[in-house]
Amino acid sequence: MQKKFDVSPSAVEIDNFPIIFITRKEVERITGMSRSWIYQAMSSGHFPKPVATCSSPTCSASSVRWILSEVHSWMESKIQARDNPVPKRDRKMRHTPQ
Repeated sequence: MQKKFDVSPSAVEIDNFPIIFITRKEVERITGMSRSWIYQAMSSGHFPKPVATCSSPTCSASSVRWILSEVHSWMESKIQARDNPVPKRDRKMRHTPQ
């Protein structure tokens, strides 16, 4: 049986894989992060940036959407970082004169 994808206006299929746009409120609900945290993490390059869904200068800030698969990938990277932590260097080694 073939899996059916969302055919709502916010979903587009590329190479048989749906690209789904989600709102900021959906990003907050999915990640559990606040609006301010999301924007801070985006500005520092630690969270996916949204896509402008309107190119007119009169468009509002609400015409941006995140790509669901990018948000999921970010979440998966956090899980992998938790499961495979990078060992911290010994603090004494950083201060050792050369």
